[in-house]
Amino acid sequence: DIGIYKRNIGLHQEALNYYFEALDMELKNNDSIAMAYTYNNIGYAFSSQKDYAKAQQYLEKAFNLVKTQNLQEQITYIVHNNLGEAYFYTGNYQKALNYFHQAEKLNINNEGEGVR
Repeated sequence: DIGIYKRNIGLHQEALNYYFEALDMELKNNDSIAMAYTYNNIGYAFSSQKDYAKAQQYLEKAFNLVKTQNLQEQITYIVHNNLGEAYFYTGNYQKALNYFHQAEKLNINNEGEGVR
């Protein structure tokens, strides 16, 4: 939560520090859901800094956790949407469109519960 607050007020590096601390604990505890959220938050922070290559790297980690762990949390929508944004801003429009379509399907299936 502190990381999200820091990101929202523009302190991206401080936010990343909190995210990486959280990720260390989550990796030690093998908490897949928390790791997916944290990888997503790291990716979103890098995206906010317009470092889309790093954003994609961490968002793909979140996506892989969502996929391999079959997570049915709100995170599935969020990760798809954030990956779509990251690929859009790097000019990979087809891949972005695919992720946006998947996010839209997830959002409709969850009756809007996944909107951030």
